[in-house]
Amino acid sequence: MSKLQNYSGSITWAFAALSLSLVGCSSKDSNNNGGQSSAVCTQGATRECVGPAACKGAQICQTDLSWTTCDCGPSGTGGGAATGGASAVNSSNTDVGGTASATGGAPTVATGGATSSAATGGAPGVATGGTPGVATGGTPGVATGGTPGVATGGTPGVATGGTASAGGSSANTFLTSVDGWIVDAAHALQGPVFTYADSGGSNITPNCVTGTCFKSAGTTTEFCVTGQVAKALDQYGDSCQLTSDLCVWSKYWGAAVAINPNQTPTATDASAWDASKYTGISFKATVNTLPPNLRVYLNLIDGSQFCYQFTATKTYSLLWSQFHTDCYTTGGSAPTAANLAQVKSIAWQAGTNASQVGFFDFCVAEVKILP
Repeated sequence: MSKLQNYSGSITWAFAALSLSLVGCSSKDSNNNGGQSSAVCTQGATRECVGPAACKGAQICQTDLSWTTCDCGPSGTGGGAATGGASAVNSSNTDVGGTASATGGAPTVATGGATSSAATGGAPGVATGGTPGVATGGTPGVATGGTPGVATGGTPGVATGGTASAGGSSANTFLTSVDGWIVDAAHALQGPVFTYADSGGSNITPNCVTGTCFKSAGTTTEFCVTGQVAKALDQYGDSCQLTSDLCVWSKYWGAAVAINPNQTPTATDASAWDASKYTGISFKATVNTLPPNLRVYLNLIDGSQFCYQFTATKTYSLLWSQFHTDCYTTGGSAPTAANLAQVKSIAWQAGTNASQVGFFDFCVAEVKILP
């Protein structure tokens, strides 16, 4: 090999080395792990980085061709979670607020009302169960050391209104159905609104066995039903009018609209709901066509029942002690605390009798659990 060829090869090798050096010092390092890098870079070049607590920041190439430490700007501490207790009530009877928790150690933003305050260099304000969306413990809506409402030095946290509520209600609002389902966290109550009828020929609309039931009703606090109740007969299909004890009441009892107060969305049947924690129930009844009898029932897990008979269009506020085992007579006993702890459903029933076929058309609205 000649000297000229050897000299030319040396120059080529030098340029290749310099090119590799420049490529290794681009403005954005795909292998950046957020720490300092000892790689040679171009003075003044910048790149993104991830710093302490997984913050997003930037680095700049210094005069000595080394990267600065990852700079995430002024740091903010998120502090504790925003709590709201029982949710506040708005005019539309929908659930607002709820118990809120901040994620990522960052200031919270309350939903369901006005924006709660961001952290001011310390713990964010604590949402109270009063005015929806207003936080105490700091100047509302103002954050220092960063962009308002955004925590720096960590992943910004957003407080949500606790567990999502489908037609939920607080302690003083009506039970609200969303597509046939009620959630009332204030009374540990959730479950479907549905209808059913006896096997003796009674019928009801909407029909939750073969129809859409209340799923198509959207969001509502009113449940209206119409239908027909059969005439009660004896075991042979004959009249039992003269001796009602011979009527097969298990077959000819009528039709009802009901709420299961303790049933999860995936369950096929209800569990016991503890009504003993409360004093009673109120509801508005609109009776357009009165059947042979109309009653509201507490049905227990063991199959026993307590009822209250009503006839008129008005709002009823009933204590549990006003329900009896034989509400259609002057006798019967009221439920005990042990009975009330085993409630399976609350039902409004159009009942039969032994003398005639009956028709019904009534609505139940503004149902409320009394404290």
